[in-house]
Amino acid sequence: IISKFIGYNIDVSSTKIKCIIKNGNVVEKAMQGDKVEIIVEETSFYGESGGQAGDIGKIIGNGFTILVIDTKKPLPDLTTHYAIVKEGEIKTGDEVELLPDLKVRKAVSLNHTATHILHTVLRKNLGGHVRQSGSLVTAKRLRFDFNHFSGLAEDEIKLIEDSVNAAIRENLLVSTDALSYQEAVDRGAIAFFGEKYGDVVRLVDIKDFSKELCGGIHVKQS
Repeated sequence: IISKFIGYNIDVSSTKIKCIIKNGNVVEKAMQGDKVEIIVEETSFYGESGGQAGDIGKIIGNGFTILVIDTKKPLPDLTTHYAIVKEGEIKTGDEVELLPDLKVRKAVSLNHTATHILHTVLRKNLGGHVRQSGSLVTAKRLRFDFNHFSGLAEDEIKLIEDSVNAAIRENLLVSTDALSYQEAVDRGAIAFFGEKYGDVVRLVDIKDFSKELCGGIHVKQS
């Protein structure tokens, strides 16, 4: 089963239910109160990946409402919606409208762009050895993991914080491009030896500040 993510430029989308999973088993239908995993033909819900939390929201259709409490991406071309049937009955093949919670997504995108800004500031101030070794991007906060030779001193933390805030206030343009890996590297994207990249990558460019390969959702300006 393939379920493509189309949410970079589309917030609300219409599609059909391809598969319903309940208690680990594929079922043809589900009733009010059932906890299910739903796979649709294509989705505007972002599945958790790259440290970014999955979307929440609603899936609605004729006579039913489904509450999406999490979205995951178990495979590159597969997005799964973890959900509860709030009203009505759902069946495989039902036509649905997907409604991600855009207020939550906006908050997540703010923190994801801030993660890229922080990464660049850390590399500029601490050295090129700094690289993301893990991250968490949610609506409420970001966490950025990295290795360094020592704990940060108070003045270093202050400098990093001030530099990040200055970049945010510059209101820098943020653009995204899908292109070949080599072309992204030629444009100056940060790419680490040993990482696995596909033939086509997504370059997130914070103008004159940062270029990183990333599949996440970002703001249009810092």
